[in-house]
Parts: sequence; structure tokens; C-alpha cells
Amino acid sequence: MESDYWNALDKGKEMRIDPKQIGISHGIGDVGEGLKANVFRGAKVVELGFMGAAKGSRSQPGGHTPESYGIRERQEMRELAKINEIEVSTHASPNVGYASGYQEGAFRDETRQFVLHEVKRAIDFASDVTQGGPVVMHLGEFPRPLYSLEKTEEGKPRFLAFPEEEKKAPLYVVDDRTGKLEAIRRDAEVTIPKPAEEGMKDPWKNPLRNSKTGLIEFETKKISDFEEQAYKEGKDPVKFIFDKLIHREIELNEGEERRLTSMAQEIEDKSNMIQRRRLSLEKGREKNPVTARLDAIEFGKEIGVQPPKSSPDFENYIKDPYKYIKDSEEEIKMQAEGYKKTASSYGAQAYNQRQQTDHMVPVEKYGLKQTAETIALAAMNAYEMEKQKHLKEPLWIAPENWRPEEYGSHPDEYRKIIEASRSKMTENLQGKGMGEDEAKKVAEDHIKGTFDVGHANFWYKFYQGSKKDFDNWLTNEVGKLTKDGIIGHVHLSDNFGYHDEHLSPGEGNVPIQRFVEKMKEKGYTGKFIAEPGGQKEGRFHQPLTESWKILGSPMYRIDMASQSWTDIESSYFGRAPQAPNFIVGDYAPSKDWTLWSEVPLE
Repeated sequence: MESDYWNALDKGKEMRIDPKQIGISHGIGDVGEGLKANVFRGAKVVELGFMGAAKGSRSQPGGHTPESYGIRERQEMRELAKINEIEVSTHASPNVGYASGYQEGAFRDETRQFVLHEVKRAIDFASDVTQGGPVVMHLGEFPRPLYSLEKTEEGKPRFLAFPEEEKKAPLYVVDDRTGKLEAIRRDAEVTIPKPAEEGMKDPWKNPLRNSKTGLIEFETKKISDFEEQAYKEGKDPVKFIFDKLIHREIELNEGEERRLTSMAQEIEDKSNMIQRRRLSLEKGREKNPVTARLDAIEFGKEIGVQPPKSSPDFENYIKDPYKYIKDSEEEIKMQAEGYKKTASSYGAQAYNQRQQTDHMVPVEKYGLKQTAETIALAAMNAYEMEKQKHLKEPLWIAPENWRPEEYGSHPDEYRKIIEASRSKMTENLQGKGMGEDEAKKVAEDHIKGTFDVGHANFWYKFYQGSKKDFDNWLTNEVGKLTKDGIIGHVHLSDNFGYHDEHLSPGEGNVPIQRFVEKMKEKGYTGKFIAEPGGQKEGRFHQPLTESWKILGSPMYRIDMASQSWTDIESSYFGRAPQAPNFIVGDYAPSKDWTLWSEVPLE
């Protein structure tokens, strides 16, 4: 979009972005005062953000939450923005957790609900203060390795978290019943039998045995070997690996189940035999008690219940061998029951292990679904609030890319989250009776990404190449996302590729000009929000003025030459207050009577 300050006679190839497209954020401290300050700075777009979560504290700069501001203050901010023709957007607290609900090694529904509530607080605030626009929320969904995300033309990883990541990075999987995350190192070793035949898929059923000893021969393999084998066979690597890992335990448990079941059966058969013989002897006692008793004594001796002759119980046994036989019978029955229960326990373990392999899924498959559901629910809430408050523009959810170490920051992951969330919202709207085409359009209007180029620059520290190549990669990826309508909002800040220092644009090595140029080339017409944070006291306006400068947004014309705000920022700007159109409420200066000269009365 060309600036209205320029005409066809202007010369030069510098990029020209309308100043109305460039704004500034206020994310720490009182957002009302932040809005007022940025009105004085000449900003036409202001993003109000919150660092606090749960119970807020306005006495702490990072403790402000959307609920820290009541109806009157919200109304004053709304009027202040409207009268001064300021566009306002909103940023939910980045300190609330992940939309996927991931926390401390598991995906938790209660965590996901907490995140959703915090985003809804920001939506509620936005519906009172703004006329629509983005409600930004941070992404950072769950851990995953970097090496497998993308390959170079030579087949090597484009990114590495550490030099040996390909060998040592964990394989992350989730039990889809419990949400628990499991991490298995790729260099972990597993001992399995050697197959008796070449290419045998299950060496446990027919292992190679030593010809002399008859013992099974074993070999050691790494998890990465199984993963490679799974890909070659076109199988799900997660299930394949878990089958290999747990197979041995399953076989052992099932073996114990079979062994103990067999023992229980043998013992039970013996108990039944003793019972039949005892009943036969007791029946014969009625006809010939002496002979039957002698036979019982001999039978007790056979089954091992006769006490030693030196034992005090020997006399009792001779008198009543039937009692000893019956006691033995009961004892053997109890032993058989014990074996049965133990066998059942081993069987249950084997069953649960088989179930575990069936329910273990890749972390992306599970986590992406959770993230999409949360974002879709937030967008549904924004859509309802927009209609309820009769806002002029759509009020939409704007997920923001964050750290490379967490899912959602790579351009491909970022795209997947936006598309999956839109798909889920479409499904939700159709469930409420909306037609498919209309539902898709509403979802696209209410879920659009916030792309932070400063956050994207963190990828450089893991990039296996030069900064020039990295900048090319980043701008190309951004171009594809912009062309496909994934990005609807932009954050600008600078750094040196290591962390989120929020330097003013032009003060680090983020390719901001190329980034914006590419977005403009691909049709982006949204806002660019400059984010302060890395400036010294009194210079928090610099991200805005530096953005105006490097993006070629002229503000004045003097004698056929253009001047930008940054030509005067160190002299006039930031020192002499500029008068906004109007200030309302508590944000207005004192209306006490003073002399025209403003000289205080003596």
C-alpha cells in the first residue's frame, strides 16, 4: 500500500509503507497509560498487551491482566482510540501456558482450559476497547527435535539443536488415553534375538540358536535402527519401535502366564485326584474300616502327607489319616488358585502392554489436535463476542510463532496449526447449523496468524549455514505463508538471532526490510506492530520511529526532499509532547485554570 504522502514525481526505489500500517505495542504496565503515551507519540496503531495471568496485580509492571481494568477505564480507552482515530489490537498474556495443554510431561485438560480462560479474558477486553482486530496468543506447544524438520538439497538437516541431535534426540510419543508423554533416546540400545531366517520379521517366534549349546543368540540394536527400518517398510515408526521395545516384555509376561497356568492345572489335577481317592477311601470305611484306614495310611505316605515317625503328629496320623489327606487336598487347591492369580496378573500385564503399543501415537498427531481445538474454541468465543458487541470488524484469534525449541514456530508447523484450527472451527460452526462454505469463510476471518520476525530470527542459532542463506530461507518461507493467507498480523523487533531482546528495528541482524518487502510483494495489507523492550529509559518510542525509517514511511516534505520521523526523533520527537486530537477521562490533563503564559501564580 503506497503512502498518500508520495506522488508520481517522487524518485527512488526505497520501500514505502503507509505509516497507518505501522504501529507499536504496549505490553508491560498500565495499558491505559500506554495507549495515551502512544497517542502522544503519533502512533495510529497500538497493541495493548498483558503479562499477568490468573489473579492480577496492578502494583507490579508485569501483573496487569485484562480484568485489571473495569468498565469505565475500558470505555475511556475505547473513546480515546476512537476520537484520535487509533486502531487498537490486543495481546493475551504470553505467560499462561500452551494451547495444547502440555505441562510437566503430559497433556492436561485442566491446563488447556486455563489457557482458554486467559485468552477469553483478552477477548472480553478487546470486545470492550477495540472495534475488532487480532487477539494475539503465543504458540509453544510441546517438545520435538529440530533435526528432522527440514533437509537441505544434500539430504542433511537444515537445523540442529546440538551437534549429535540426529543420534541422540528423543523420539516423543504420547499415550492417547492419558496424554502422558514418553521420550525415548534414539541412541538407546535394545537386545533382541537374532532371526533364524534372513529377513524374519519376528525373531522372538523363531530365534537363531547356537548349534552347540542350543541357547538363543542375541544382537544389540539402537532405536534409530528400528526407526530407519520402519520407514523402509512403510510403517508407523512409533508403533513399530514400541512393538520392538515392549515385545520382549510381552513375550516374557505371556511366557510366565503360560507356565504358571500349566503349573496351576497340574496342581489342580493332583488335588482332584486326591479328592477322588479320599472320597473312595471314606466310602470304603463304612464296609471295612480297618482295611480302609490301612489303605489311607499308605495313600498318605504316597502323596507325602505322612509325618515322620519321630514326630508327635505321627500317632494322630495313624489314628485319622483321612484328616491329613483332606488338609493336603485343601492346601494344594489354594496353591493352584495362587498360581492362577499370578498367571492372570502376568496375562493382564501383557494385555496392557499390547494396548499401550496400540495407543502410543506421535506427539505431533496428538498435540496438534489439542492445540487446534483450543484455538478453535477461542475463535468461536471471539466470533460470538463480535456479534454481541456489534463490532465493525472481525475479532479474531492470532496465534504467534515463538521459540524454535517448541512446536509451532517452524513455518510448516505454524501453517499446520492455523489450518487445523480453521478446520476445527469450521466443524464447530457446521455443528451449529452453518453451511460449509460460510463456515470456512468465517473460520478464515477469525483465525489468522501473527508472525513475529524477531522470533523467527531465533532459528538462525540452529541453522546449518550462513546468515545470508538463512535470510533467504526465512523470506522465502514468509512469502509462501503470506501468499496462502496464513499470516494476518505482524510483529517487528530486532535481535542477533539468539533471543527475544526486542531491539529497535535496524539494531540487530533480523532481515526486517526484506521480510516486509516480501510480504508486500505477496499481497499483505495488514498491520506491522513494532515491539519495544530493549531500549533505554525514555527511548521506548524508537521501535516505532525506526520502523517508519527503515520501511520508508515519509512524514514530511521539505524543499523537494523527504524527511522521515527518524530524521528528527533525537531532537524533537520524544522531547516535546505532541497534541492528540482529544483526551478523555482520567487520561486528560488537568483542567484547572492557569494563566495563558502558564507561569505559575505567586
